[in-house]
Amino acid sequence: MIRRLQDHASTREAPFSLGALIGFRLVIVTVLLFVAGYLEAVQEGTLRVPIFLLISTTFAFNVVYAVLLGLAPYRVQAMVQILGDLVVVTGFVYLTGVDRTGFSILYPISVLCGSVLLGRGFLFATVANVLFASILLLVRAGVLPDEAVGQIARGPLRGLLGVLVGMLLSTFPVAALGQYLTKALKRAGESLDAAAGEVATLQDFNRLVVENIHSGLLVTDNSDRVSFANASAAEMLGLRRESLQNRSVGELFNSAELRSRAEPNSETTLELEHVRGDGDLRILGLWISELSGASPGGRLLVIRDLTEVRRLEAQALLNEKLAVAGSTAAQLAHEIRNPLGAISAATKLLSEGSIADDQKSLLRIISKEADRLAATVTSYLRDIKTQNQVVYCDLNAVLSDAVRLIGISPERRPEHTISFEPPPEPIRVAIAEEELMQVLWNLARNGLEAMPQGGCLSFSIRSLPGSAEIEVADEGHGMERRRLAQLFEPLRTSKAMGTGLGLAIAHRLVRARGGDLLISSEPARGTRVRVRLLVESPAPSAQLSAGAVA
Repeated sequence: MIRRLQDHASTREAPFSLGALIGFRLVIVTVLLFVAGYLEAVQEGTLRVPIFLLISTTFAFNVVYAVLLGLAPYRVQAMVQILGDLVVVTGFVYLTGVDRTGFSILYPISVLCGSVLLGRGFLFATVANVLFASILLLVRAGVLPDEAVGQIARGPLRGLLGVLVGMLLSTFPVAALGQYLTKALKRAGESLDAAAGEVATLQDFNRLVVENIHSGLLVTDNSDRVSFANASAAEMLGLRRESLQNRSVGELFNSAELRSRAEPNSETTLELEHVRGDGDLRILGLWISELSGASPGGRLLVIRDLTEVRRLEAQALLNEKLAVAGSTAAQLAHEIRNPLGAISAATKLLSEGSIADDQKSLLRIISKEADRLAATVTSYLRDIKTQNQVVYCDLNAVLSDAVRLIGISPERRPEHTISFEPPPEPIRVAIAEEELMQVLWNLARNGLEAMPQGGCLSFSIRSLPGSAEIEVADEGHGMERRRLAQLFEPLRTSKAMGTGLGLAIAHRLVRARGGDLLISSEPARGTRVRVRLLVESPAPSAQLSAGAVA
């Protein structure tokens, strides 16, 4: 950045300085021409012809300098122009004198220009003094005609030395001052370029951080309207970034809690539910602070999307409850199995005695039901021990059987319709057949019960990378968002005859197999349940043989 600024300065500032020098020289020469013309018109013969030739030559040099301004190297042009000026000034001093016209003042001016443009003031001061001393000594030696400097050149040596010393004192201090100013300006320019580079780098860094941070950032003005929003804030709010400009905070969040807790000159943290522009519900955490040094009312809002965090927290809490319920159920099952065995054995002993036939029939029924209940308890305890074993089933076959059973279940009424089109390719998913049937049965019963006036219960299957998704959708009364958060909690139900275990068991079964059960619902718009299950990967030998055939 700094190098680029220096290159810019060197390419733009240098030609402008030479152009200014050409303009300054042109003004002086033009004034001299007018003065010379006026004097010649008033008193003919006052000025000699060489002066007009010198002025014309200077005009010609200026034209050449202007043409070469963008062609020749800068330092070469500057050196030639300053040396040319010193020669021309020497000519004017030779033709007009040292004291009478004051052209000798142009020596320090030329030396100062050389110091500023090239930083070589002492060199040009030396050249100026050599040229000035040369014409005086050449005139004193008789090599050059006297012209206007003859009186000084041929006068006393003390006077000549005084003029030479005066020229030294007028040029070298100016050269020293020019050198000092040039170095000071150069240091100031370098410091300014360095500061500009640091500011640009800092701005780029800040912009990079603000645009890539995962937290949303909103900055408001003194009227509490958004003056800046980063990309993360726009994504969390579900709006285009441009549409956030000049929107009030109250309009964006529409939260009474935010308005009541947003006190000036204080930090505020709160958590609220926000419906995005696309209808998706998000849980957002806000940290609001007054902007230090800003106009009254300017605030900074830092937004974090806590939806996934809160979902994981709720899932962990639910898992704890399910674990407790499962442990309690296992203990109860273990305790029930022993009395069931005793009941079955006692009924068999009683049936072997001399009793009536109708009593024997009743005892056989009791023994049969006790054996069935004991088998159910034993199967439950066995499933708890072996639930981590990986098993697969045919999703299409199980779902087709479930749809047929649901079609003849007592929960289905004539007003209900069932929709299902199985995919053409079989899909094997990681879950036991009876577990998947239990999950589908619970979901279907809930869907039918949610449509007392009738409606369509639809089943569909969708393939995803590494998994398959079963969607069960109804057209029932739906549920509020707060009710959705409590669906998987055991023993919590809104039905008069419900147990609150159906969805909890279905959720536990699916999660135990590495899948997930997701529910979305809105009041009066029905409910959608998505069951995601892992699919069976092809066997390595099958993949190898397929590759060999290919």
